Amino acid sequence: MHPVCYAHKDLLFQVTKFDRSDQGIVGGAFRVHLRQRTCDCERFNALHFPCAHTIVTCSNQCLNHMSFVDKVYRVKHMYNVWRNVFPLVPNERMWPSVSSAPFKMLPDRLLRRQPIDSDTQQHGHSREDKPIEIMWVV
Repeated sequence: MHPVCYAHKDLLFQVTKFDRSDQGIVGGAFRVHLRQRTCDCERFNALHFPCAHTIVTCSNQCLNHMSFVDKVYRVKHMYNVWRNVFPLVPNERMWPSVSSAPFKMLPDRLLRRQPIDSDTQQHGHSREDKPIEIMWVV
């Protein structure tokens, strides 16, 4: 990948990714806007975590790509996820009894198969579909 600076003041770059058909990599050009934290590949925008294009751009400009990692990925915030204590599950015999469902589940009529005609043994045929045999009297 090769980054090219378009607007250094705005930290706008274009990263050219080269084709590597032997590795299944399709090339292209991606705009990386470090100030807005966006990239055309949408990974940087969606995950708030630097994509490969952002890392190459930061490396080229001698910037620390970790400064573009969102704070939710920091260890402090990761530990907060597990800060709450999960309640223990009691023995199954201690569970409250559950009554039967208050409603009856019905199958979806649209998912039913078409009936099989006993004469043709084919789906979707009926007696009306069969050709009428006419006997000619000579």
